[in-house]
Amino acid sequence: MSVDWILVADGSRARVFHLRQAEPPVLATLTTLVHPESRESRQERESAEPGRFQMQGGARTAVEPHTDPQQLEEVRFAAEVADHLERARQEHRFDRLIVFAPPRFLGVLRKAWSPLLQQSIVREVDKDFAHETEAQLAERLTPHVAALNA
Repeated sequence: MSVDWILVADGSRARVFHLRQAEPPVLATLTTLVHPESRESRQERESAEPGRFQMQGGARTAVEPHTDPQQLEEVRFAAEVADHLERARQEHRFDRLIVFAPPRFLGVLRKAWSPLLQQSIVREVDKDFAHETEAQLAERLTPHVAALNA
């Protein structure tokens, strides 16, 4: 019997569960990763940074970053999540992985997966369940888990 893990994540929080096959599925929390920097608003982030100005024709203007800082933080967090899962995969702690994440963050995660970790992923669902309780998750996951065993 394979060992199944479930990743439920968004851009600032990720929870990893061990899935016990039952009716309804039983989830046991293994890890919770948080990245509060991904939640900071642009205003909060900019007020914490020293001001950056550029001279244009004698007038000082604020320099806008070329990349959205929140997106950069999400990329960093996705790399952290991918690294955590890659280590677990190398230690043979799971066989199959099911991933639930909102569409935008799922795309960021896909770029962070190693090819071998990608092979362990048996299902990706582009839904935001990151703030659901374990009981709510177990209920929502039932059809997805059933599809794996069909």
